[in-house]
Amino acid sequence: MEPVPRRRLPRLLALSWAFLWSAVVAVAIAAAVPGVLARRPTFATDSNSLQWLWVSRHVVPPALIALALAPWPAALERRSDTARGRGRRVVVSAVVVLVLTGALVGLIAVAPDRLPTITVDGGANRLDPFGTVSVAVLNGLAVVLAVWGVARRRSTEGLERWAVVASVAFLGDVWLTALFEDRYTVAYYLARALGLASSAFVLLAILRETSQIQVHTSETAHRLEERNAELLEANRLRDHLTAIVSHDLRTPLSGLQGYLELLRDDDLDSPLAHRMVERSWMLTRRLTLLTEDLLAAATLEHGDLVVTPEPVDLDQQLRECAACFPDLDLQLHCPTGLAAYADPLRLQQVLANLVRNAQKHGAEPVLISARPDPALPGGVTISVADAGPGVPAGFVPRLFDRYTQVADTATGGSGLGLSVVRDLVLAHGGDIHYDRARNAFVFTLPPPARRSRDGSGSVPTHQPAAEERAGVLEEQPQP
Repeated sequence: MEPVPRRRLPRLLALSWAFLWSAVVAVAIAAAVPGVLARRPTFATDSNSLQWLWVSRHVVPPALIALALAPWPAALERRSDTARGRGRRVVVSAVVVLVLTGALVGLIAVAPDRLPTITVDGGANRLDPFGTVSVAVLNGLAVVLAVWGVARRRSTEGLERWAVVASVAFLGDVWLTALFEDRYTVAYYLARALGLASSAFVLLAILRETSQIQVHTSETAHRLEERNAELLEANRLRDHLTAIVSHDLRTPLSGLQGYLELLRDDDLDSPLAHRMVERSWMLTRRLTLLTEDLLAAATLEHGDLVVTPEPVDLDQQLRECAACFPDLDLQLHCPTGLAAYADPLRLQQVLANLVRNAQKHGAEPVLISARPDPALPGGVTISVADAGPGVPAGFVPRLFDRYTQVADTATGGSGLGLSVVRDLVLAHGGDIHYDRARNAFVFTLPPPARRSRDGSGSVPTHQPAAEERAGVLEEQPQP
């Protein structure tokens, strides 16, 4: 449904005044006419009082309808559109209308002799000619003003169309009453029917507009609830990510600090010092990859991560990755001299995240295998497998979604690993999937010619929204 323009709300309020006045006076007329509410009514028993009720019902509501539909000055439009105090204005205006109609009805009931005489010869149950013409002219002006306002705004809104119909019905009631004075004729009853129809049209317009506003308000409230839930979830994920990343950074930093403190001791022999330097290098490498994951995740959100591939010795790359996991039973299978076309740092991120995921969720030994891609000459296929039970079949479709994990194995993590892996492989022009039969992650890296044809080298910005929230929760291993 289209949003409800705010400018319609003040006009709806003016129409509600017309209906309120018409409804109160219509009840008063029904109480005054014999045989409607009472056989012998005691209210407005004289013809002059009854004509005053008729005039008030056929002058005030059409004037209010014209006010609602007529062109308004720009300053009045802006002032009436302000949300501040809107509820108070509605209540106060309704009370004012009720007080004015109540004053008229009360005057007729208590002191009808104080009302000016507007009937023919002061006694007949007919409005005098001047009063009849005046009411008809006023209704005609009200119709012209309403049509002019609607046409000037080029409005096609149902509310305003029905209000114009109500104004025309009021005019028809007045003209039939003026032209056919005899009671209990077809024209007489047609005039009464038009009078009732005019009120019904105003009520219908108000109810229709009110229902549209209610539906729009409900839809807006529902969207706000959804947005609020998304913001709460984003805030929770931010706090979770902050806590996990702080832990992941603190673990290698603490180990690195300890090794550096020991290296300051001159009594350490050279082999032990050499081992500590190697461990320090490994921890520094782990910190570098973690910060690169964070940076990649941030740039991938905007789709502007660029990789700079170059020919690399794949066997050497696998060994560099294995050096970061000295306490893990990690096996490498790679033909000698096998080359790949990849960004060295990004390839290390991919390998380290896959190995860390196997270390965390799988079981040793972990096997990294590399071989030429049989389906793509010049390309390579790399797989990372472990001896664990594998990923549950029901979870595989969400394996690369950020901030999701198997409930039974959730033990914390940065929540970036596999989503970063997927996006980095895509940025290289390759693809990645999980082979459940082998319990292995398998990804391919295409040759330079394939990348040139595909235009790969950056992550596309038009990935599906579901993929923008991707990954599995991993944790840095203890040094």
